[in-house]
Amino acid sequence: MEIHHHPHVEKKNFKEYFLEFLMIFLAVTMGFIAENIREHYAEQNITKEFLENYKTELIQHQNIFKSCIKDLQNKIMICDSAKQIIYNGEENKKLSLLDHLFFHMNNLQIIQINTSSYDQMVSSGGLRLIHNSALLSSMGTYRSEIEGFKNYNSRITEAELNMEPEISKIQDFHDFIHEYSAEPQNDTSIMKPFAPMSREQRGLMVWYYELFFVQARSNLSLTNRLKKHDEDLLKMVDNELKN
Repeated sequence: MEIHHHPHVEKKNFKEYFLEFLMIFLAVTMGFIAENIREHYAEQNITKEFLENYKTELIQHQNIFKSCIKDLQNKIMICDSAKQIIYNGEENKKLSLLDHLFFHMNNLQIIQINTSSYDQMVSSGGLRLIHNSALLSSMGTYRSEIEGFKNYNSRITEAELNMEPEISKIQDFHDFIHEYSAEPQNDTSIMKPFAPMSREQRGLMVWYYELFFVQARSNLSLTNRLKKHDEDLLKMVDNELKN
């Protein structure tokens, strides 16, 4: 008859159980802390990448604004000159000059501002990684100002387009749609002379070019404000990247 001997199980005292619990607790805690540190550094790298891209975009804006400000200053003078010629009834006497002015007016395009870096941060949730509330607020305000700039120009351009059918009955629009290979010479003109205008027609023409003048002047003011905001943002982003 076989006799089964039960192995002797050594009983652990409270101190040993406590030490085992403490070791497991420390291991889990250290793992949790290590994971948090890893995520923190990963978020820092992602945030830095977002801000570096945003900084590049802001620098591009600066170059656009500088060029645009110069163009807008010229456009203000061009639009005002064209408006004054028509207002004074000198359109046929100064037809070559008007041809020259219309050429430049047509080639001064509305500023295009790319906001893809900021929009990407919004769509991807990247803004939550930026903890500088002042920077976040300034970025949001700047984006709103750009949107306001675009909306303003859309409304003004729509008003100008709505007037064009009536204006085209008075003025030869060949200059506005013709693809120039070179600037027209001052002693020649491809514009047809204006027919005698009624008071109403002249007023409509003056108002039409007044819209261009007002748009250019407003855009100059808005662009200067955007440029200043952009410069301030660049400083804030630089400081954030240094931290």
